[in-house]
Amino acid sequence: AMMLHGMEGYVQSAKDIIGTARYIKEELKKIPGLRLVGDPVGTVIAFASDEFDIYRLAGDLSSKGWELNALQFPSSLHICCTKLHAVNEMENSKRLIADITAA
Repeated sequence: AMMLHGMEGYVQSAKDIIGTARYIKEELKKIPGLRLVGDPVGTVIAFASDEFDIYRLAGDLSSKGWELNALQFPSSLHICCTKLHAVNEMENSKRLIADITAA
């Protein structure tokens, strides 16, 4: 990535991705029934629920085109934020949050 985009482009991409991860983290905290697993400081965010089957949520999201990774102990899902989540003013991330909220 650095060879293609140069140092400035690489640094900007990193800032965009980290900013997007922070956005997703903060938005997930607002969704009733969800809780974060730990306190993510990087670009991987895990979340769980004590109120409903988190794997059912994964299935609902899968039907909308999202493929989040399922985890266990605790039962949870995680997303690894990438440039694809950050592009177009975080359009994909905003859609993910909307889809999670609607599910």
